[in-house]
Amino acid sequence: MLTAGQTILLPKPGHDTAHLWVVVVSASKITGEAVIVNLTTQRTHSDPTVILQPGDHPFVQHATVAFFADARIVDGRLLAKGVEACTFRKHVDCSPALLQRIQEGLFSSPHTPNKVKVFAGNQLSQA
Repeated sequence: MLTAGQTILLPKPGHDTAHLWVVVVSASKITGEAVIVNLTTQRTHSDPTVILQPGDHPFVQHATVAFFADARIVDGRLLAKGVEACTFRKHVDCSPALLQRIQEGLFSSPHTPNKVKVFAGNQLSQA
């Protein structure tokens, strides 16, 4: 089962380049759904809600942002199977402090889809 703080390298649908995705909300024990957000290189137009620098996570080599506009509710069981089958690669977990920053950013970013905020809020209140 996917738990908050885990990271997975996987491509966005329709793209070849793998991004690091952070499990922001653990998979539901009932539905298996989890919330993930990808990290991407900071650009001039990037959402500045959460900016990571080298040292924040071993994968981060330069200024990087959490791309909250692309936050997703996913079937965590399928992602876990992909990791087990080596289709997707697990990476180093986030530190508790980094996870907290990203979770807070999920709710404070004006770009996070509302359905993701509602789902995440419900899941975290039940935890």
